[in-house]
Amino acid sequence: GERATLLQFSTEMCSRCPGVHRTLGQIAGGRDGVLHLDIDLTHRPDIAKHFHVLQTPTTLILDRNGVVQTRFGGTPSRHAVELELARVTATDARV
Repeated sequence: GERATLLQFSTEMCSRCPGVHRTLGQIAGGRDGVLHLDIDLTHRPDIAKHFHVLQTPTTLILDRNGVVQTRFGGTPSRHAVELELARVTATDARV
């Protein structure tokens, strides 16, 4: 995203992933310059290894330069994601 990216890692068998997908999509949809990407790791262990994903869902918040700023393992609360996203995009606004 232009300001931040919510990068979600999921698998086909993850029962919590669809709910996280909806929540992150709603958060990103309500903010300019924020993108939500959902990567299915079911057949991509190479990507899981690269990002050190040991459970799904795992969510990373990347700043506008693609640098990981925050990592959530499991189902993050909407409030926690919104707080971290505000922090990441506020830092971006000061640059």
